[in-house]
Amino acid sequence: FLGGLIFASFGAWQDVYLAKLQAAQTIRALRQQLDDRQPRFRLDYQTAQVRQIGPEWGLFVEMEVTNSGAPSICEYWAAELIASGRAFSLQKQAIPEGMPLVPVGRNEAVRYHRDQDNLTRNTTKQPIERNGQAAGWVAFLIPPLPEEILPINVAGNRFLVACKDPTGREYAIALDAGRITRTDFGSGNN
Repeated sequence: FLGGLIFASFGAWQDVYLAKLQAAQTIRALRQQLDDRQPRFRLDYQTAQVRQIGPEWGLFVEMEVTNSGAPSICEYWAAELIASGRAFSLQKQAIPEGMPLVPVGRNEAVRYHRDQDNLTRNTTKQPIERNGQAAGWVAFLIPPLPEEILPINVAGNRFLVACKDPTGREYAIALDAGRITRTDFGSGNN
C-alpha cells in the first residue's frame, strides 16, 4: 500500500511538473508571437538646430526612425525642453517648403526643406517596414520662456523628442541643448 501511495504521489507531482513546463513553454511562445507583432523603433538624430521662425524660436531636428519590429507607423510626435529642472512642452510645427535647414558656418551647402523631407508625414502615412527606416526633419515651436531659463543652448539643458507607435509605446531621444547649433537665417520666412 505504501509503495502504491508513493508511486501515485510521484505520478501526480510529475503530471503537475510537466503541466507547468508545458504552460511556461506556451507562455514563452505566445509572448514571442506578440513581440513579433510589435514595432520596435529606434530614434537617431543627424542634425539639430534652434532657430528663429518669425518672432518665435523653434527646434529643428533631422533624424531617422529605424524599425526592427513589425511594420508600423510612428505617430504622436512631441518634444519638451528640460531646463533648470523644469519641463516646457514644445508645439509641433510644420516646416515651410523651401526653408533653409543647414546652419550657416558649417562646411555643408544650405539645403532647403522639401515636403518629402517631412518626417512626421513620412512616419504616419505609410508603415515603416521591418528593418526599414524613415528619415527627415521634424520641427517644434519653443514656448516663451522665463528669463532665468535663457539662453537655452547651454550644457545641462536638454530636449526630449518622442513619438509613439499605435499601441501607445513611446520612443524618445534626448538632445543635449548645449551641443545644438543656434543659427540665425533672418526671419526664417525664406
